[in-house]
Amino acid sequence: MTSTHSQSMLKNRTFQCFPVNTKSVLANKVSTKGVHCMMTFQHPPRNRMKSLATFCAGLFLCIFMSCSGEISLNIPGCEKCPTRCLDENGRGTCVVCLVDKDCRSVADSTKICTPDNKCVCGSDKDCPQGQHCDGNKGCVDCTSNEHCTEKDRSICVENFCVACRSGDERACAGEGGAPCRQGTQTCRGNGTWGSCQGAVVCHSNEKCVEDKCVNACPEAPCTLDEAKCATTGKEMPGKRRLCVKNAQGCLEWSELQTCGEKEFCAKGVCTPFQCSPVCQIDDKRCEGNDAFSTCTKDQDGCPQWSTTHSCGTGGKVCTNGDCLCPTGKKDCGGTCLECCSQNDCTGGQTCEKNVCVCPQGQDFCDGKCVDLQKDKDHCGACLKKCNSVEECNSGLCCPKGQLNCGGTCIAPDSDAKHCGGCGKTCASEQICSVGICCPKGQLNCGGTCIDPKTDSRNCGICGKACPSGQFCNGGLCCANGQNNCGGTCTDLKSDRANCGQCGTTCASGQFCSKGLCCANGQINCGGKCIDPTSDNANCGVCRKSCGANGRCLSGICCATGQVNCGGKCINLKTSSQNCGKCGAACPTGEACSDGMCCPSGQTSCSGVCKDLKTDNTNCGKCGTVCTSGQFCSQGLCCPTGQINCGGTCIDPRKNRSHCGRCGNRCSPTSGTAQSACFAGKCMIRCYFKNHLVRCSGGLTTEQCKDVYTDSNHCGACRNKCPSNRTCTDATCVLVPCGPTKQPCANGEYCSNDLCCKVGFTNCGGKCVDFKNDPKNCGKCGQVCTSSQTCLSGNCCNNGEVLCGGKCVNLRTNRKNCGRCGNSCSPTSGTAQSACFAGKCMIRCYFKNHLVRCSGGLTTEKCRNIYTDVNHCGACKVTCASGQSCVDAVCK
Repeated sequence: MTSTHSQSMLKNRTFQCFPVNTKSVLANKVSTKGVHCMMTFQHPPRNRMKSLATFCAGLFLCIFMSCSGEISLNIPGCEKCPTRCLDENGRGTCVVCLVDKDCRSVADSTKICTPDNKCVCGSDKDCPQGQHCDGNKGCVDCTSNEHCTEKDRSICVENFCVACRSGDERACAGEGGAPCRQGTQTCRGNGTWGSCQGAVVCHSNEKCVEDKCVNACPEAPCTLDEAKCATTGKEMPGKRRLCVKNAQGCLEWSELQTCGEKEFCAKGVCTPFQCSPVCQIDDKRCEGNDAFSTCTKDQDGCPQWSTTHSCGTGGKVCTNGDCLCPTGKKDCGGTCLECCSQNDCTGGQTCEKNVCVCPQGQDFCDGKCVDLQKDKDHCGACLKKCNSVEECNSGLCCPKGQLNCGGTCIAPDSDAKHCGGCGKTCASEQICSVGICCPKGQLNCGGTCIDPKTDSRNCGICGKACPSGQFCNGGLCCANGQNNCGGTCTDLKSDRANCGQCGTTCASGQFCSKGLCCANGQINCGGKCIDPTSDNANCGVCRKSCGANGRCLSGICCATGQVNCGGKCINLKTSSQNCGKCGAACPTGEACSDGMCCPSGQTSCSGVCKDLKTDNTNCGKCGTVCTSGQFCSQGLCCPTGQINCGGTCIDPRKNRSHCGRCGNRCSPTSGTAQSACFAGKCMIRCYFKNHLVRCSGGLTTEQCKDVYTDSNHCGACRNKCPSNRTCTDATCVLVPCGPTKQPCANGEYCSNDLCCKVGFTNCGGKCVDFKNDPKNCGKCGQVCTSSQTCLSGNCCNNGEVLCGGKCVNLRTNRKNCGRCGNSCSPTSGTAQSACFAGKCMIRCYFKNHLVRCSGGLTTEKCRNIYTDVNHCGACKVTCASGQSCVDAVCK
């Protein structure tokens, strides 16, 4: 048998030989003569014996035919596999497992390897807390209702705990008012209850009548069956109204009802007419001014006017048949009087002996009781008005503020004979000030006599208070230390025209210094004029001594070596605003060093500005030179790659107390969470793998990553490098690709020596998208047929869509009816739910292609909704005249 024939037999037996030096680690392998052989079981358990026989035959061929050392099979694609690889049509495919033990990383694991080489749970113990194992589906939320313990999600549907099954219904009450009619809630496709439909609630102004809300009744105008006449006397035919209930159940008067032709209405009752309508029983009429008669029945029962009745001797007169008191009089026990009680009197009067009278001291004027001594509208007599600037004072109209003293109006605020009141006379040496007798020259301020020339609370006039810090001088508010000189406040210590005292004027060339006239430029110190700009004993101000080591420069004491620049003592060697000389300011960002402007942070070294923190020839101070292999870090010579932290050179990429920067200390370790510094960042290192970082999990489940080389965790966990870069020393750097070794552009990555956009793969020198390429659907070379479409890497028949990774027909799929996840309700007895034209309907018993449009098992009406024009697409959907039903659509 030739080597070529051996290769062919090996491929046909679903196993393959690999060279020993391959990068892949293979499961179920046998090694001989430098070749690893792997057998892949691709059959269900009932064919395992047949597969084992195939394996033995293949092993024999591998050892004695193919594995002679002369043939080396290199399967494209296997070089990328981290653990296991299968040969599929000459192309290596990476798989997770081959047998169950490949899935079990811990001792008590029960995970199993599925026929499609994926690891799934074998029991609930392989699932996270709260989940359960469901065979090839893996770990799910539930497999039965017992797993659903939440009150509002107690039903298990499609491995999810939901509130209800799609299509279920329950009664519900509406919100926002009083319940009137129950509604219905329907379970939606996602297992949650929909909104309450059809419920009726009534608001506060409504009531419920036969499942409907109607307006609440207003106040009833009558009682049920009550009647009233709409005509008077014996008018015929009489008319009346009845009290009835309307459509809303509310009481109201009915439309007019007409009595019989010879009937009249009496007290709401239609009464037959028998007598001549002379009058209506109990009616009255006047017989002159002082008598009346009443309508009574005669001996035959017909109405007639009675004999005359007198209104009596109480003063009443007849009005409309009744004896009443005249207007302005009250009926007091049958006698007409002015008043019977207090309620009968108006305008403030009271009833005394049946007469309305005003309180004592008041008179009744123009409908009310008034005091003629005070009332402006009735001053001294009724209707005698004072004008707008007068007041009524003891029955006399006087100007406002004046009094009636003996029939004469006087001003009590200023009249010395009537000061404050009639007859109050001031002494000869006094004046009347606002109604109080005060000594001449004083004023009455708030009831107290004050001197307006000196009183700081009433300076010049009452109520004029001097502000804080001022006092009253001659009736003028002046600041402390000032005096009133001729009506002007002046400082006798500084006023040249009033120096020391009012009227003392300093000569030309002099000014007033503390009340002493001194030459210009001099000040008064202890009664002596001195020059404060140069006097060391009085520098700038009196008694300010510069001492033995200072000198007075333009009124400022400066230390030796300083100069006066604009009123400040300045060191010209260090001042940035006066560097070298007064006014020589350094530019923004520079500072003065030894009289020379240098950039901020630099120092003048031999006339040249240097940064002592970074200059290798002046490190820390002028003249300090760092040796070869060192550089200056914050004024300290440190080895390359290290920095100065607190006077010590450290490596910031690894130092746990100064990670990334000085003082950035990584948190202390706690149990198995050991903090360390990686690439200048604080991270949790893996247990017993100190060079790796824990990016997730705990001690037993930790995911360890090398942040210095891992492109998905470069420099930090989950810091993924762009597709065209790789991780080198914790930094994402460009990757050379293909023969030219040029890096790929942004948004691209190197796929088998070809730059492709992210999401595309190199298939035979061309970048393709596995998601939608019909010639490379899901993998290179997998071609969809002409009746298929590539959807997310799956060849689906035309008209199908992808739901949960599976191709489904939304028009017929019961679990995805009309849209993904819309599952038709489970069947119940003979009511078998199915998907027709994308809608969930009940199918006919033993006629699965037809829909039950009415009836039950024995009486069901079955219809083909794809062709029936009266049931097109759904029961009772009728196509228009002239249309046909084609594939459940009217056309």
